[in-house]
Amino acid sequence: MTPDSATPGTDAGGSNYHAIQARSVIELELGDCRHISKEQQSILNSALQLVSELAEKEPVESEGCLGGNGLIGDPSVTVPESPPPELLFMLLRVPSDASDIRWPDHISSKTFERMATALIKGDCRGHLFHQYCVCIYVKAISYVYQLSRVAANATVKSQLSQSRKVYIAATLRSIKEFDILTPPSLPAIQSLISGALLMQQLGEINQCWVLNSYAARQIAALGYQKVRNVSTRSDADQEIHSAVYWCYYIDKTLSALLFRSPSFPDMAISPTELIVMEASSPYGPLIRLLLDLSQIQGRLLSVQSQNTSHIHVLNDCRLLREKMEDILPRLQSSRDSAPDPIRHDWIAADFCYYAILVEIHRTRLRCSFTPLVHKECLACARRSLEAFRFLLQHPAEMPGFDDPYPTFFTWTLFLYPLTPFFVLFCHIIGSLDQRDFDLTQDITKSLSRFKGHAHLEKVLKLLTSLEQLCEPLFQAREEGASARPFERPLALSMPETNTGEALASAVDPMMEGFSAGDVHPRNSDMAHAALGPSVDWLTWQMFDSQLPSGWLNVDFGLYGLTG
Repeated sequence: MTPDSATPGTDAGGSNYHAIQARSVIELELGDCRHISKEQQSILNSALQLVSELAEKEPVESEGCLGGNGLIGDPSVTVPESPPPELLFMLLRVPSDASDIRWPDHISSKTFERMATALIKGDCRGHLFHQYCVCIYVKAISYVYQLSRVAANATVKSQLSQSRKVYIAATLRSIKEFDILTPPSLPAIQSLISGALLMQQLGEINQCWVLNSYAARQIAALGYQKVRNVSTRSDADQEIHSAVYWCYYIDKTLSALLFRSPSFPDMAISPTELIVMEASSPYGPLIRLLLDLSQIQGRLLSVQSQNTSHIHVLNDCRLLREKMEDILPRLQSSRDSAPDPIRHDWIAADFCYYAILVEIHRTRLRCSFTPLVHKECLACARRSLEAFRFLLQHPAEMPGFDDPYPTFFTWTLFLYPLTPFFVLFCHIIGSLDQRDFDLTQDITKSLSRFKGHAHLEKVLKLLTSLEQLCEPLFQAREEGASARPFERPLALSMPETNTGEALASAVDPMMEGFSAGDVHPRNSDMAHAALGPSVDWLTWQMFDSQLPSGWLNVDFGLYGLTG
């Protein structure tokens, strides 16, 4: 499987990648569905036809943010010629910021102060002026998002939203002044990364990937990635390293999402070693976790793209899974110590973590079907979507505005795959699991509140269409036509509260360690011994619908499920 063969017909805006993911999941499920009814097979085939039409659409010209964003031509938006001094002062961090909940980026306080000073003094002109403007306005947009999280006054929120529009329009104006023919430089790299972060926030994933790719090429041209020793480094080194690891993170994450070849060159050390975090920022542990996850995504993309033997793929998946096991305790402990106002950001990280695990399991299943791995894949899909639903049900706890979507989509819907949804959809067709169907319905219903963004509307249309394909099966079951006794015994629901204690219990993992499944041969051997030597696909279908009581040894800890 190669990136080119996996994504034919990707449109110019890169907006049909979710349909491509769905097609891949459904094709794998249809590989052997002899023991489900003809009606269920027909629904899966209809779903495959639906997503294939979306995945193989003819390339189109994408207007995107740079070509025709309405904010640029909106007469109600007055764009200042230069960032106002008051804005620069507001964004300055002071030593008394003991608990700064601003989302960090690649522009440190010292770097920002230097840029702000140059703008105030009028010392920068031409391309440098626009590069600094992009960096400062994107930081302002992020800050306004965070202010909206704590603002309770409707008038204040409305003004924050209006300011955000002005900053976005000003940023887009300066981005259009970029000249990729100018010699590479650190300010150019910083502004390209800032521009990519804005495109991510706006849901313009293709533009995000393109801008960040330009930054990666400039980093390679200047040799900034050739870092071998970080024990002693100057302020200039720290500024470069911040740009390097942020560019690396965006590149690996988006390349995995879009199934495109990464642009960032290989590094001699782990990019996590380059992290320089403000002492007052509580986000340090989370940034490290996301960077570690991006490295796993990069390796997984390489595994999926190479034409290697199944043995190599299985070994690589085993190693990646072990790395995920190492990350999980750190994710839990950092979440427990996070300040209450930002603890929901760690639940968004839960979605990311389990979505990546789903991709690892699916890569494993493509080479060799193992029922325990299949079960883990389903459990991870549920866990990921439970976190996603929880965030949708608590929009007030996340930074951002409801027009057109809450900001946590910058982490979830626009940076990480929705494969968990498609995995659960196929399981719903095969097992008629009511709780899984309710979970997907809750998500699509919550997503329907957010309008005004073309890409989000495409995603919602895709998810809604798949959901509607399932509805006749449940209607028939209610009428007694095709009832089945299988139902998942445990509902993994988030509590309807946002207290710190409840959040901690809500995001407890479904198991303490990922020790079950095929990564340990003794587990697989015991599975076959327990069920007998001749187990056909129908038995596995029954297994996937309900875990038999007392079947697993507690040492395996398969997501804490019991009969």
